[in-house]
Amino acid sequence: MSPGYSTKIYKSRKRPVLVYILIPIIVLAISGFIYLNKSQNEVIISDTVHENKSEPEEKISRPEKIESRKVEDELLIVPEENLPSEQNDSGEEKTTRVELLSIQNRALFYTKRKEYDKAINEYNILLNYNKRFLTIIGMCYYWMNENEEAVSFLKDADDLEYYPYRTKKFLALAYYRLNDLATSLEYAEDAIEYGQDGELKQLIAKLKREENVMKGYKDLGTENFLIQFSREEHDETRTIVSDYLKEAYRVIGKELDYFPNKQFVVILYNERDFFDVTRAPGWAGGLYDGKIRLPVGGLSGPNDILKNVIFHEFTHALISEITQKCPLWINEGLAEYFSSAEINLNIKKPIPLKYLEKRFPSGNVAYISLAYRTSHSAVNYMIDKYGMYSILELLENFGEGMDISKAFESVLYISYDDFVSEWGKQF
Repeated sequence: MSPGYSTKIYKSRKRPVLVYILIPIIVLAISGFIYLNKSQNEVIISDTVHENKSEPEEKISRPEKIESRKVEDELLIVPEENLPSEQNDSGEEKTTRVELLSIQNRALFYTKRKEYDKAINEYNILLNYNKRFLTIIGMCYYWMNENEEAVSFLKDADDLEYYPYRTKKFLALAYYRLNDLATSLEYAEDAIEYGQDGELKQLIAKLKREENVMKGYKDLGTENFLIQFSREEHDETRTIVSDYLKEAYRVIGKELDYFPNKQFVVILYNERDFFDVTRAPGWAGGLYDGKIRLPVGGLSGPNDILKNVIFHEFTHALISEITQKCPLWINEGLAEYFSSAEINLNIKKPIPLKYLEKRFPSGNVAYISLAYRTSHSAVNYMIDKYGMYSILELLENFGEGMDISKAFESVLYISYDDFVSEWGKQF
């Protein structure tokens, strides 16, 4: 921040006595208003939870206004008629309204911290009193990358016509991850009828591009991979790709001691179709966005560059199975660690790791390269000093909602700042 913008200078002046009389009255009025609003017990459940905002009541027949209400603005409330009374004629223990509100607040807390597994436990209790919680449970499973579970809950919510926009949107997103493009497109087009949504527009456009490109594609299924390819362009390449994928699963899985029991989707494109579908930058050699996407073709034998790209993208896929919240420099650093034969430590001035936690630079290829080498260097240092066994534990802590500072202290017994300082001494 530039000097002079952090503070402002005001010329003091005497306030009339009337101001000192009015201020307490205004404060009391506001306090009373807040107290009355609290009695409504409205709670916002979301990916990132924000303060409640009152909204005008809408008619039942009126569709939701997507452009003014994001996912985090949805109110999920246990209605009075679905809550138990304090009386219990049977003599059995019964959850009271106060207890349910406490459960709802815990669910809110865990959702805010992105500890979705814990949030789901609380929502499942609330589900006994309000089936509308089917939607938020499905959303939590989606955020945890457990897409089949997400579909199960969201379809039940869709059958009951609860929160139609959000339910259909997350069904579209979950089916896309499950590689059911036709069903994903169907739900996406249904959801967007409720209003404009940029994410849905992008998904629909991408689905249509993929469907157009993949007409006539064939599938090659193995135990852990579903490879989709064009018979005309990838008839020989598919076997080479399959062998490299099996090797990556075995080698990286052994290093991390993690072998997920699932099929990863891998799509082979020619170069033109790859960039048309993914909209990736020109320097990209592959992409993982829930599916491993590779621009390959014309290979008749082993290729080291292709092998490195596959190891890189499969590392991203593996990390995604453990956590959706891995700091970007660790994610890319691990991918480089497993895909590069040797590390280039010729870095005069690395990019600060805190800058690379959530984003990578774009545009300048030299600066992008420096970001990858910085990340690779930091991860290489971490593994050399603390061991590969600590990496899985670190990723699992991220998956449980722990921030990077607490995760480092818990697993590496060093503060994040001290780690950055120690690693930086070599430059």
